[in-house]
Amino acid sequence: MARTVLVTGASKGIGRAIALGMAGRGYDVAVNDLQREAPELEALADEIRAAGSRAIVLPGDISPKADASAMVEGVIGEWGVLDVLVNNAGVLSVGLVEDLTEEAWDTVFDVYAKGTFLVTQAAIPHMKRRRTGRIVNIASIGGKQGHRVRATIAPPRRPS
Repeated sequence: MARTVLVTGASKGIGRAIALGMAGRGYDVAVNDLQREAPELEALADEIRAAGSRAIVLPGDISPKADASAMVEGVIGEWGVLDVLVNNAGVLSVGLVEDLTEEAWDTVFDVYAKGTFLVTQAAIPHMKRRRTGRIVNIASIGGKQGHRVRATIAPPRRPS
């Protein structure tokens, strides 16, 4: 039986690369991102399937507890196990501190802190019952390096 992984924030960038990399290593991959990213998630799942791994799409917001739990249960319901959780979801909110809204600040913490906590919390009981599992939390260099208009821990954008 193949090992399984759930990757949050998988529609593009690092999350997408992680999902493809795990599939390339023989994992069955569950991909997550916001509902508005569903077309990208479906395309990614098709690419994973074409490479020979199984894939499921679990769109949703990681910050409400019910959604985070449903994501983990979706993997377990489909494949019976969750071997690896990759907490990769992130948001970008750019602005000077004095101009940043409370809502933008709350969104950052809802995703980076609360969402990571909730998805992890949902996965742990399953992993403990099985006495195995891995949880990988992806962080941005933005947490270590300040930037004038990125007061909310967002990674710098590189020119294309």
